[in-house]
Amino acid sequence: MIDPLLTLSEDLHKLNWHPNKLRGQNFLLSAGIRKAIIDLAELDGSEHVFEVGPGTGIMTFSLAMQAKAVTAVEADPVLSELLKKRFGTDPSVTIIQGDGLIHLRNFPGTRKIRRCKFVANIPFSLSSPLLTGLADLHPLFCRCVVMLQKEVASRVTARPGDRDRGYLSVLVQSRYTARMELQVPGKHFIPRPAVDSSVVVLEPRHPDDNLPDDRVIRLAGILFTHRRKTVLNNLRMQFRDINSGLLSSAGIDSRSRAQDLDETQLISLARILKGTDT
Repeated sequence: MIDPLLTLSEDLHKLNWHPNKLRGQNFLLSAGIRKAIIDLAELDGSEHVFEVGPGTGIMTFSLAMQAKAVTAVEADPVLSELLKKRFGTDPSVTIIQGDGLIHLRNFPGTRKIRRCKFVANIPFSLSSPLLTGLADLHPLFCRCVVMLQKEVASRVTARPGDRDRGYLSVLVQSRYTARMELQVPGKHFIPRPAVDSSVVVLEPRHPDDNLPDDRVIRLAGILFTHRRKTVLNNLRMQFRDINSGLLSSAGIDSRSRAQDLDETQLISLARILKGTDT
């Protein structure tokens, strides 16, 4: 099989295909960056890889060479047909035309395999839904390598006190350790996007690692709804009995804002608020 990276322009020309901006269809042009992403996936031939948004199969091609199996979900019907023709003779590759988020949530019930990894170039419009899906499916995937718009990657990896920290930071980090590994300038894509991208690696936290429960995640949602308000003023809108003393018992300064709180403080606060009248 010819590397799809070498025939990208020809493929798109033959299909008379034009990218859909709403779907964030930008194709990687760099073999070096592709290799770096594959290396970050740390494949050893035993994994089943779930890929969202394979496009013309540039990443799928390399994944199939190193993984035991690949399931790639492409929403675009034209590109999906191209992929089915390209990988139709490879029994290790399954191409599905459809919604990546829907098939991601169905993946655990249809694939009885112990080592699953997730690799995707996620468009901006799908970032939050797919990352939420990955959090919900923890610990199905033993490693996730995701390419995101730089601003989204900054939010996902933001630490307490960082300006970019938000609800998505807390949600993803409640289930995974998240670190930014690679910067990908827009010049490495066709068509060239207006913003740069970053590659983030997510590794699942152990289920016994005192992971925040749903109550903590809901609390984070409340706090980040009005992120410019102090924690105290934010909570007063829903918890009548909240006061600076209760916050202090959770190790929280009443002047703090949501982005200042670490996971331990959120867990302590959720415990204190349990049973408080709303």
